[in-house]
Amino acid sequence: MRLNKTLKRSYLRRNRGLYGGSGKGKKGTVRAPPPPPVNNEATRMMMEMMSQFLANKIRFENAVAVDCEMVGVGTKSVLGHVAIVDFNGKQLYNKYVIPPGGTTTITNYREKFSGLTQELLEKVEANNGKRAVKEHSFEVVKRETAAILKDRIIVGHGLKGDFDALEFRPSPENVWDSTEIEVYMKDHPFIPGKKQAKKLKVIAKEFAGNSIQQETKTGHSPLEDARASMNLFRVSLFYPKVVYENMSKP
Repeated sequence: MRLNKTLKRSYLRRNRGLYGGSGKGKKGTVRAPPPPPVNNEATRMMMEMMSQFLANKIRFENAVAVDCEMVGVGTKSVLGHVAIVDFNGKQLYNKYVIPPGGTTTITNYREKFSGLTQELLEKVEANNGKRAVKEHSFEVVKRETAAILKDRIIVGHGLKGDFDALEFRPSPENVWDSTEIEVYMKDHPFIPGKKQAKKLKVIAKEFAGNSIQQETKTGHSPLEDARASMNLFRVSLFYPKVVYENMSKP
């Protein structure tokens, strides 16, 4: 019996870190085991990953989508209408453009695709009078759109033509063009092993369930096309698409 008490006292003295007693035979409260040592490298990597995720999320959600419609002035294509929307499809910019020299210089309105008519642009020009030269001039539109597009991810379909029309040169890493993404391409009908872009109308329906460019008699709406492109961008990032009552209405 004495031997057992001696062994108990010895055990309690050796394990005072686990027991709150005095070590003299009175058992105390069991304490929680100490936490495992902190792995500083793992913590650092986790913090970096979280920081990168948040930075990318902010950058993605600051993206804009743009679409332009052109008219012909002689042999040149010039800007006639431009629309820009934000990540949630909200209209940021939507303006008709009067070319230098006025509507009399336009030789082809390309109504089937642009949705622009002589009556429409002449009305814009007449209603604004002298102000049309300023408010709807290419130089003003160029400056205003550049201010919106600067340093943001720019989303669209066939953006080279839009950038040429706007005379805007973005950094390549800021461009998300659905015509250059393989999942939105198809096999070239005549060149084996080569891919070519599908039409926006096709991929908008296939990947985002958006029916666009249905009004074939009135041409394309740049607002509708910009929103369709943004929905493709959203679903590619696993965001839900934005649902519209009418994609071509502000």
